[in-house]
Amino acid sequence: MIEHRHKSILAAAIGFLLVAAIAGITFSRPLFQKKETDKKNESALIKRTNEPAESKHELTADDLADKIAKKEKLSIIDIRDKESFNKEHLLDSRNYPLEEISYKFPAINKDWNYVLIGTDGLSSRAAAEIFAANSVKNVLYLQGGFPEWKARNKSTISFGDPNSFLDQAKVNYLTSDQAKELMEKESIFIFIDLRSPEKYAESRIKGAANVFIENLESRRNEIPLGKKIILYDNNGLWAFQAAVRMFDMGFSNVFCLADGFDTWIERKYPTEK
Repeated sequence: MIEHRHKSILAAAIGFLLVAAIAGITFSRPLFQKKETDKKNESALIKRTNEPAESKHELTADDLADKIAKKEKLSIIDIRDKESFNKEHLLDSRNYPLEEISYKFPAINKDWNYVLIGTDGLSSRAAAEIFAANSVKNVLYLQGGFPEWKARNKSTISFGDPNSFLDQAKVNYLTSDQAKELMEKESIFIFIDLRSPEKYAESRIKGAANVFIENLESRRNEIPLGKKIILYDNNGLWAFQAAVRMFDMGFSNVFCLADGFDTWIERKYPTEK
């Protein structure tokens, strides 16, 4: 009887261990499958970012960067929404949101060279097909869209976010007192008024030039090199944003008037009309 009881207990123990082992394999299988899937996705991503363009109409990020560096004649069209474009985009690109493209064709030179950039490769390709359907002869699209350009660490122009530590690191600051002192001691500097032409005409820092902030990118070649550049607006926000954009455009020795033109006036520092 005792021997029979021991055998029963042993059989029950073995059965319990088998059930536990099967359960462990069953529950761990999704984890192993997830890890395997993650490895496959990672390998696919690495392969995708290093593979050449698959179509004669498709450009890799490196291909486009090379064309830009060689100053080839092309027009870069960003088909993302306006908010995304304003936040960050390629230098000299224009924003034609995908849903508005059809309205742009009457003004488009159909013999020009175009590169289209979307939120991903599919939207870029779709836009290229629309261009081709409207008899635009030379149209290319960016493989992977704007995210791929960013992932490849290519240059962009940022809007200028005061809450971004990265953007803050791009900016040098001056107070009105420091700018006035610089004005008295040095001659190799220029003030740039970022306000509208109307506000500039009403009153400005003595000797300042006017480049409206919305035109800063298109008028960058008018800004002299080799001088300290002091950017200002009424309260300092636009000056900060413009300083970020100028850093992204490759300018150095740029300063933001942190307390703005309002403080300059309060201090009764030199102005003109």
